[in-house]
Amino acid sequence: MSSKKDLSLYIGIRWQQAASRLIAEKTEILLEKLTLAKLEKSIPLHWNLPITPYLENKNQHMDRIITEIKTRITACKDCIVPMGYSGAPHPLLETSELEKELAWCFSNPWKQGIKDQFKQSPQIVMPHIPDIMRKSSLKAYHQNGFAFLGLPFTNSLNGSYRFGPWQTQAPLKIFYYQHITFHKNELKSTLPHNPDKHTSAVFILFDIHTAETDVVLEGIIQSLSKRFHIRFASLQDKPVTHTEKKADADFNYTPPLPCNPRARLYLKNASALKNKDPQKEIDIQNTLKLISFNNMDLISKKIERIQSSAKKSFLKPKIISAHMPGQVTLPGANFDVIFSGGRLHSIIKDGKHYTLTNTLDSFIKTKKRTYRYATGSVFSFEDESSRGLLEKTTCTLPGISEASSIIREYSYVGDFPYLLISMEVIYPEISKLSSSIQFAPFELALMKFKKGELPLIHSLYSDGTGYQIRLSDLTAVYNLAGSMFYLPLHDSYLILGFTPQKSPGVQSVQLRIEQKKQTCYLYVSFYGTYHPEEAIFYENTREVHSLFIGIKDQAPKKIPFFPQAVLKKLPAYNIVIQTGESAHQEKTV
Repeated sequence: MSSKKDLSLYIGIRWQQAASRLIAEKTEILLEKLTLAKLEKSIPLHWNLPITPYLENKNQHMDRIITEIKTRITACKDCIVPMGYSGAPHPLLETSELEKELAWCFSNPWKQGIKDQFKQSPQIVMPHIPDIMRKSSLKAYHQNGFAFLGLPFTNSLNGSYRFGPWQTQAPLKIFYYQHITFHKNELKSTLPHNPDKHTSAVFILFDIHTAETDVVLEGIIQSLSKRFHIRFASLQDKPVTHTEKKADADFNYTPPLPCNPRARLYLKNASALKNKDPQKEIDIQNTLKLISFNNMDLISKKIERIQSSAKKSFLKPKIISAHMPGQVTLPGANFDVIFSGGRLHSIIKDGKHYTLTNTLDSFIKTKKRTYRYATGSVFSFEDESSRGLLEKTTCTLPGISEASSIIREYSYVGDFPYLLISMEVIYPEISKLSSSIQFAPFELALMKFKKGELPLIHSLYSDGTGYQIRLSDLTAVYNLAGSMFYLPLHDSYLILGFTPQKSPGVQSVQLRIEQKKQTCYLYVSFYGTYHPEEAIFYENTREVHSLFIGIKDQAPKKIPFFPQAVLKKLPAYNIVIQTGESAHQEKTV
């Protein structure tokens, strides 16, 4: 008698990038290879894609593929498993935007939804970047007809969840999938954890750019067949039954949110369209197209349409008072800031330090060494309503003629109880330096804690939603989304956030934990990236943005109100992509 268990195997194909002839050709090749391998007819395929690029930006090649999928839906029980309408990262959307992103998957004013085109009503959504942190997002998934939310199975879940699709996160069930991708013809991700004897179903997702999908799939099938009776399953059928097991760990899963300037440029433009008449079809379409990060070519073309001078500073000129190279104190309404050599040194209230001393660092890191920015000049400035410090730093890199530079302005405006920080960053050419590089133009050392005393970080959105996450004590990088972030320190709360109107309403920050023996250090970086694969988006880029820092006795329940007098003092959010001698600027909307 066979001791093999039954296993339902779901196979998915992800279209992550914009609709194009290349995507269509790769899809045709994939189907042809599966046919030659005698796999295609017996395997229902689950097409994971955003709706906008494929149904609105159609061409004859894509039309042919869409027609083929419609045929397979009837013949092979294929399914459409949506990412969302535009494919935008869900954590970077406010709740109202997410609701439209989900609802328009099925049906929309342009008859381009899944119900209209494919006559299906899928119950599973598998976003490129899901949001499981906010309760409002989980509610939005559920209320828009989704019973299951797809999450990639990662090593961070090891020990907390069995390998397999089914877990419960009220009001949804979590559907785990294994994402298979290739990079430079090498297998980047395979099945790191074999299903255990309790697993009844496995979902494997192949990226359309994956090389030799048929070969990898055959290998997976052969491996699983040694221990399981495999049944190729379709989500057209009723989802397989499973044994309920309450998840025994909280969701400390933080997806790799986009931190690059072009992503922030999209969010800025999208936020500028929010207040327009929602009944105008063109405004609705443009909003969701702008918040989609799938089409990088579209971003570049949009930037290049608006030409501008790259030499003029975006920061407003200040009346300089004095050169301030030593240690100085900038007094505020309810907390003071100490600078040393122009660098932010410490934030103090009632004699207590709310960040670590020598707190600010700016660096560019490659595999071989770390290059730090050196202070060039430090001046104080003051006018009728504001006072502050202006600092310029540079970082000279080998083989690169123009140094990378940062101009920072730290200021208080009137009685406004927050420190305002405006920065203009010029990122260097990186192709001559290294393919593996990290940028940190503004990294704050927030706190140190003993191993086991895990800090709790809170995030708030401008629409009032939010979440909290307890960090680990292992060396790691977290990517959190929100408009404002705060953490309890002493008897108060340290607040850090993005200024409204002058930069995108929702952005992502990076938290880095560094462990040294039994002590852990927490750092925060608002811009730049710790992820080498994102470095290419920063090359020859010039960017201006503003932040605010504050201390409150009570935990904040909403984003602080910024008077117009304060906003007028801040520079507009700007990005310039420099190409050789010319530069292209996307002006503030």
